[in-house]
Amino acid sequence: MDYTHLYVDIINKYPPLVNQKQMAEICKVTVITVRNLMKNSEIPYQKQNKKLLHWYEIKLNDVLKYLYEKECRQEANSSFMVELKRFYKEQLIKYPDVVTVQDVVKITGYSDTAVVNWVNRRLLQAYRGKKYKIPKIYLIDFLCGVYYRQITRKTKIHNDTMQIFFNRNKLKK
Repeated sequence: MDYTHLYVDIINKYPPLVNQKQMAEICKVTVITVRNLMKNSEIPYQKQNKKLLHWYEIKLNDVLKYLYEKECRQEANSSFMVELKRFYKEQLIKYPDVVTVQDVVKITGYSDTAVVNWVNRRLLQAYRGKKYKIPKIYLIDFLCGVYYRQITRKTKIHNDTMQIFFNRNKLKK
């Protein structure tokens, strides 16, 4: 997947190998976050030594790949999105084809107010009646969508679910 055309301004501004501070600037995160990404092997790097000095170099392409995934820019038919949809279908197999707000609360860990707000803002499609009825296929689309994946303050359930997904897909590779 070639996504470099999305980051031409970054490519023109930074060298092919960047340091931790530059990666932090590009990704709009702290240097501590960059160090954690490196420590957890989420971003490849090379350690350089020169006498008593040492520093880390990160390929700009690896930074752009991380940024692309962080910004949730994957296309709907990408292997990542296909796997994510398959994962959520498996996770929700025990639920009926139409779920309630309370089911979505159990699945996501967010409050019923948050879920109703998603419906009212038309982020999550639902049928209105006495209670909201949410077809499972719409819920899966929402869970795989950019809005849900980019929520900054994720619940424990949201974080745990994504960790399970990423761990499972690391094992497949």
